[in-house]
Amino acid sequence: MGLDIFMCPKTKPVACLHNSVNLNGVKYDLYMGYLSPNDILKVTKVPSFDPAKSNVQIAEGVPPHKDPVVDWQRPIDDKDISTTKLSKVSNIAKIYSDSKKQNLMPNPIILSINPLLKADPEVKVNPQMVKESDGLTRVKGLFNLVFTYVEEDKEKGIESKKPLWLLDGQHRTVGMQKTAEWVAKGGVDRSNDKIPFILLHGDNYKPSQLAEIFTHVTSGATAMDPIHKEWMHYAFKLPVYNQEHMDQGMNATTVLCIKSKFGVAGKGGEIENPFYDRIQFNPNKAKAQGFYAFQFKSPDMASWIGNLYYKGNAKALDPIDLAEQIAYSVRAFFELDNHRDGRKGGSRLFDNGPQTLTGALAEPWIRACLTFLRQDCHSGKTFDEWKSHLSDSIRNFQDTNWDMDWVGELDGADFNRAKKLAERVFLKYLRLTSTPTHKIGDYLQGSGASLEITAVYWDSGKKKKLENKKKYPPYTLPLAIGASSLIFPLGHGGHSRSAFRVELPDGVDNIDILAVYDGEQRPNPKLSGATQKKSYNCEKELMKGPPTSVVDQFNILIEAQAFSASRKLITEVRVDRK
Repeated sequence: MGLDIFMCPKTKPVACLHNSVNLNGVKYDLYMGYLSPNDILKVTKVPSFDPAKSNVQIAEGVPPHKDPVVDWQRPIDDKDISTTKLSKVSNIAKIYSDSKKQNLMPNPIILSINPLLKADPEVKVNPQMVKESDGLTRVKGLFNLVFTYVEEDKEKGIESKKPLWLLDGQHRTVGMQKTAEWVAKGGVDRSNDKIPFILLHGDNYKPSQLAEIFTHVTSGATAMDPIHKEWMHYAFKLPVYNQEHMDQGMNATTVLCIKSKFGVAGKGGEIENPFYDRIQFNPNKAKAQGFYAFQFKSPDMASWIGNLYYKGNAKALDPIDLAEQIAYSVRAFFELDNHRDGRKGGSRLFDNGPQTLTGALAEPWIRACLTFLRQDCHSGKTFDEWKSHLSDSIRNFQDTNWDMDWVGELDGADFNRAKKLAERVFLKYLRLTSTPTHKIGDYLQGSGASLEITAVYWDSGKKKKLENKKKYPPYTLPLAIGASSLIFPLGHGGHSRSAFRVELPDGVDNIDILAVYDGEQRPNPKLSGATQKKSYNCEKELMKGPPTSVVDQFNILIEAQAFSASRKLITEVRVDRK
């Protein structure tokens, strides 16, 4: 296999200006010159991934499955969607082939060495020399570059080998080259016009650094798709994947996507991995498939695993074993859901209809399982143990109506709140060691929930509650959700308390207190500070009299909600001074 020597112009090397930048004691060489698009594409490779690849194929192309990563840059947009909508490349070709306009291409493209090629082909850097009367003299800052490359020959089985990467400007370069195809339409062939380039050349350039440069230079033009950007940063250990816990998070995510089965034949048997090729690594929307409601993008899954499980976890499973546990937990849930695939009214988790709750149920399940594995089940479970755990007399997942037909619309703040609530409930039931009063489906609806109201002393000068419980003892009263005609005496026991707060009792995690309102004004104003750990000084309300109120007493409305807005209840309480 011989090397072709490429020189441009054909009889001379490429003349380039040289400069160098010193960063933290490391010298980086840069060269600037001019080449035609035809010549550039002879010696450059665009290390882009194929948009037709499956999620599995992309996940297999990054560490630890393939190191170093070869195909990491964004794919070139060179496919016309229709006769009316041109691709990015075709649009550039159309613009620059226009014979009626003087369209220049003054902005340089960025090239770099191909650090994955350890031998030939190569780039030779020779100083520019001029002939003087006393001999040859070197021209400061001017060099000649000679590129060698291997041309592809499919018949002989010879693969193309190119010494350079095209880091930025691939669409401009290919578009200019393809102006030749517009000649038949009256256009001008500009594929041999010289365009400026900057070459990053030298041993100090590492693949990770070149990838980071690509990230920076493209952010001001066409932003990288977040999915692509994240796994590319992971492949080159760029932020945030230069942190061990995030690196492990994406590692486990790649395993989840790649392995078709988990388990060992003959030892409990193998199970189908529900996430095989179903975690999105390819930004192409057509690749955004999932396992029913479990439709996740790789950066999201990596973030949950990294932050919830690996960060600061001294007892962590390795990424392969953790991926297995996640797969087991979802597969076991699936097999126990008697409403899956349209049965008995369908399932909000394991159906393909529009009612699946990806963010509000599937994501909380994954997050709850990660916390459970980290804090309560360090060594994990076999698949059969997961099924037994979820179907025992405590949890009874198989008897739960996962159709959840009582759930209304979930969006905005209500969606975020429901998601957090579901995570709390799932984790609670994973941890339970004794039979609860309510099944998990009923618990999600708010069954068994209660409130409590606490009266405290108030410091009017500092505008805050008095914290000394021995000197200023608080008084707490349990409240039944949805009750009315309840009376709460602030001064119980002969004390002069003037502030109160409404809270959830310990162990109640299936509802949220949305707000506390003044029940005697219309519209009902919110009493800020009346919920959770804060307190509200109600002296002003107690001093009101007719016609709107009675002195030394006023009414409040407590708005609480379970998983869905359809499970919202108002509790009415009369607050008395004594």
